[in-house]
Order: sequence, then C-alpha cells, then structure tokens
Amino acid sequence: MKKLILAIVLMVFITNHVDAQFRLGLKGGANFEQTKFKNLTGEKPQSATGWQAGLMAQFKIPVIGIGFQPELLYTVKKADKSNSVNYFEVPLHFQYGLDFLVARLYGFAGPYFGYVTNSDVFKNKNNVNKTDVGIGAGFGIDIMRLHFALRYSWGFKDVGYDDYKVKNQTLSLSAGYFFF
Repeated sequence: MKKLILAIVLMVFITNHVDAQFRLGLKGGANFEQTKFKNLTGEKPQSATGWQAGLMAQFKIPVIGIGFQPELLYTVKKADKSNSVNYFEVPLHFQYGLDFLVARLYGFAGPYFGYVTNSDVFKNKNNVNKTDVGIGAGFGIDIMRLHFALRYSWGFKDVGYDDYKVKNQTLSLSAGYFFF
C-alpha cells in the first residue's frame, strides 16, 4: 500500500512538473539586415530595417537547463531601403540556460528555414531562389511570461537573382509573451 501511495504521489508531482515545462506564445520585433550583393563588378553592402512576428513554443528541462524553442515567423527582410523580401521562417533553437526564481537566462543556437512569400526585389525576375537556409545564435531572457531575445542569423544559401549573389545576414531584436 505504501508503494501505491508513493507511486500516485510521484505521478501527480511529475505530471504537474512536466506541464509547467511547455509554453506557447507570440513574439515580434525588428530585423536589422546587412545584405551583401555580389556581382562581377564587386560587392555593395546595403543596410535596412524590417520586422518579424509570429508564434513560439518552448520545451525545457529545468534542472539541467536544456531547452528547445521552435518558432513560426512572418519575417520582412529589407534588401535595401526601398525593397523588401517577405518570408515564412521556421527557426529551431536549442537552448542552454540558468533558471532563477522568476527569470531564465539562456544562450541558443540552431538552424532556420525560410520560404519567400512576396518580394519587391524579385518581381519580374527569372531564376529566383525562393528558399533560405541558415543558422542563428543569440541570447535570451524570459522573465515570468515575458520573452526578450537578441539573435544573429547567417544565411547559407544564395537567395539572389540574375547575376547577383546574395546571402542574408540579420540581427533580430524581439519581445514576446507566453500565454502559459
């Protein structure tokens, strides 16, 4: 009987503890893009600011500090001051951090995958690469239900057109809110 009571108490504790380790929320922020256009005449870098918004989920193991945060974002990356490229982007971040009483400080890294949905740059262009793949890394802090993150992303694929070779490089500053 003691073993049965102990098993029930442990199941209740573990079930309640596991439920607290998954969170779902919304996030948004600014993208500071550094696009480098390369063609036969050399390189001409352009800087511009875009934005991002979307959903995030977070799974974490509290005692050892490991977590995973997949996201689904609508991202506007500015190719230059007047032209933008819009993506659906899926970052998959693996986290390692420290849990404090009401806050969690962590570093993260992982791949991202993007698909172009609309573009001012690519209209009426042939041979446009509509996918982007890269890696991102950064730091974040979650304070209760609030989320703040700074991420730098390096694109691996050439997302250019015609004679231009273009790879995305983005610094993102974001804030969010976890519903539970």
